[in-house]
Amino acid sequence: GAGRGREGRQAVTRGIRRIDSYILGEFLMSFGVAFLFFFFIFFVNQILVLAEEIFSKKVPFWDVILFILYSLPSILALAFPFGALVGALMAVGRFSSDNEILAFRACGVPLRRMLAPLLFAGAVLSLVSFVMNDYFLPLGNIRLGSMYRKILYANPGVELEPYSVKRYQDTVIITGAVEGSTLRDIAIIDRNAEHQKRVITARSGVLEEGRSQRGVISIRL
Repeated sequence: GAGRGREGRQAVTRGIRRIDSYILGEFLMSFGVAFLFFFFIFFVNQILVLAEEIFSKKVPFWDVILFILYSLPSILALAFPFGALVGALMAVGRFSSDNEILAFRACGVPLRRMLAPLLFAGAVLSLVSFVMNDYFLPLGNIRLGSMYRKILYANPGVELEPYSVKRYQDTVIITGAVEGSTLRDIAIIDRNAEHQKRVITARSGVLEEGRSQRGVISIRL
């Protein structure tokens, strides 16, 4: 009697594990499809932005590759939660449309037991997403800003187009031709410490990193 009871419990345990594996496998497949879809959408959007701002300015190919690489953490941070949500909805929707939820309940499997694999997968994906947002996303943003400044120093036309007017907060920058890393015929309209309007002009200028504060771009006239 004890042996039969032990075999019965083992059979139930194997059945529950098989159900968990089945539900988890269906969710992971749906999550993979949804994740790739959202990753592709956000990635293409990033590529289109780069095509307008960087590709058209003849930036070196390797710098463009690094710029895209450092943009990936922000794309993954958006694709993970969307993929998990849509993946869970797709998996549960398929179980419902194929009447598998009804079959599970007819076999004595409660709804909360069916949701256990989804909760486990959600906890794992939340942990991965937390690590991504807490470590890789800030690191990627720092590297992305550094790479953008490097591109900007070598090619100011990425930000300051030739013969254009740009407004930055209370400052207006008017530029002439852009020759390599040099800006020609610059005019800057801003306010001094006494809030009086002033106009600064120069025949040329070069973008460089600010001497007083790291990471700030300044113009050496």
